[in-house]
Amino acid sequence: MAETRGQIFDLSSIRIPDSFPERRGLPQGVQVADEAQLIGYDDTTLIYDCFYSHDRRTLVAYLPKMLNFAPILESAAFRIDGRRETPKITRTRLFDRLTFPAATVPQCLEIQLGDTTLSCQVASEMSELFAGQNCLYSIQKDQELTWIRDWAEFHVQEQGATAVLLCDNASTRYRPSDVLNTLGRVTGLKTIAVVNVPFSWGPAKGISKRHGRTKFLQVAMMNAMRDRFLRKARAVLNCDVDELFFRRGLANCFDQAAGPIGFVAMNGAWRFAASTGQPVRHADHWMESPNPPSCAPKYCAAPAHGLGRLTWGIHGLEPISRRLVPVSKKFQMIHCRNISNSWKVDRTSSGTTDLTADEGLRRKLHTIFTAQS
Repeated sequence: MAETRGQIFDLSSIRIPDSFPERRGLPQGVQVADEAQLIGYDDTTLIYDCFYSHDRRTLVAYLPKMLNFAPILESAAFRIDGRRETPKITRTRLFDRLTFPAATVPQCLEIQLGDTTLSCQVASEMSELFAGQNCLYSIQKDQELTWIRDWAEFHVQEQGATAVLLCDNASTRYRPSDVLNTLGRVTGLKTIAVVNVPFSWGPAKGISKRHGRTKFLQVAMMNAMRDRFLRKARAVLNCDVDELFFRRGLANCFDQAAGPIGFVAMNGAWRFAASTGQPVRHADHWMESPNPPSCAPKYCAAPAHGLGRLTWGIHGLEPISRRLVPVSKKFQMIHCRNISNSWKVDRTSSGTTDLTADEGLRRKLHTIFTAQS
């Protein structure tokens, strides 16, 4: 059996100090309706991650939307190992990116903001770790370790996953090493990386009708991780721990995404846990509701070609309307309602009393999870 390669990584980041007079501020058009939710808004992170890509000879920094920081950064003095450099700025809907040419491996990025100097060590791109791999990607906080293991084992068997990159968003119930050890017990994974992500997720509930524009982390991180770790992966399944992707034929979603288009979108449906008297697991989710909540699609993408090179979003590609990308009928995503620590809304009960059994799904889940045990 091939040896699993597992590592824990930190981000190379910069925060605005408390003494600095300016803050990010809210996006234009966002009006605060719930002041209590502002505690979750990230007003001070300047750079999420900064790394050097050796084969591109480029230093890359991923930022939350600059907003009020934009004019300050545009007039700032940037230095790489003491040399003055001017970045190229790329702006997207929920994050911004700075790129600098760098012929030699840099050690330190400095930003001079008036009388304030901020700096960080430059990390290294690690894309060779995942080169050619079928990789699961997600960001999570405090999910049950048994859920994380079930989730990974399912996708190794059902979709042919060979690697996992999991961002841990400041979990308090366990350490990143516990997550790494959990994934290390999954047979079939060749490469595992757990990345420490110690930043605010954003307001858990709406502070206004446009509150989605106040949550930078999820989209920024998936694109930063794609750029630093996954750009040479064969394909990447964007898949939360409460989601299971089934095949409806022989091909898996990684094979589909690795094709010429470089992308496959897949529809989702909520399923609810049957009562077993035991702690809830993915395998219990074979009950369905006649009126389930809406469930947005997810996707698998090839980072190196086709549509997969575009900016990734939570449910699709940021530059393209989901209506313009056909959803494949070869796959079905099951969104497990009770696999949740209810950080956003209470999902401890289904909220309905008229659930019926999906016997076909029950048999599939039993077959897959029995094979794992």
